[in-house]
Amino acid sequence: MQVGEGEIHAVELDVSGQRCAYISCPQHVIPAPGQYVLAHKVMDDMQMLLSPLFSQRRTSNGFLSAPSVPEIWQPGTSLIMRGPLGRGFSLSGEIRNLALLAMGSTPARLLAFREFLSQGDVAMALFSDIKLHALPIEIEVHPLAAFPEFQLWADMILVDLPAQMLPVLRDLIGAHSPSELIPETQVLLTTDMPCGAIADCGVCAVKTRTGWDFVCRDGPVFNMMDLEL
Repeated sequence: MQVGEGEIHAVELDVSGQRCAYISCPQHVIPAPGQYVLAHKVMDDMQMLLSPLFSQRRTSNGFLSAPSVPEIWQPGTSLIMRGPLGRGFSLSGEIRNLALLAMGSTPARLLAFREFLSQGDVAMALFSDIKLHALPIEIEVHPLAAFPEFQLWADMILVDLPAQMLPVLRDLIGAHSPSELIPETQVLLTTDMPCGAIADCGVCAVKTRTGWDFVCRDGPVFNMMDLEL
């Protein structure tokens, strides 16, 4: 974990119509897919809680954040950033078919993998019920209800959802089925992370098969088979 300064260069709406920002910063604080950094305005004594920022795309001098970006952050805002924090996604082995399940309010945190479209013959399909705009044409889009038809098509499944929706994931993917029938599935859990992995406050605790873990420190990405669904 390191600390660096950043600056917001532009603010725009992402593919789900939510606020995101282009942030210039040192390379060492750019989060990998699934990781996050904690940020706050320079000299802002009113911001009691730090804002977790995920990346949806690297740029030449920083990254494009995923939503949500605080309304008070505008182009020119200077930031103090701490991170990267947590455990991100880990792609292993040969992947030909990658399924992305966006079960929260935005697919942006999953779109960090769009770069893999240019690294060999990788097919990506996004499953979401969110109204989306201007996705790359190379990514197929389907409703969540269609996913069971594609489950055996996928070599790996990446999921983004609020922690309280884990039972929905169980029903959709069929985690009650034999594990050998389910492709490797990694889950990014979104929840409040007020302490940012430094205080073990317990707000982001999630039940796993070995006990309680903290999303801010042990996640936010977990193997689905390790979670108590």
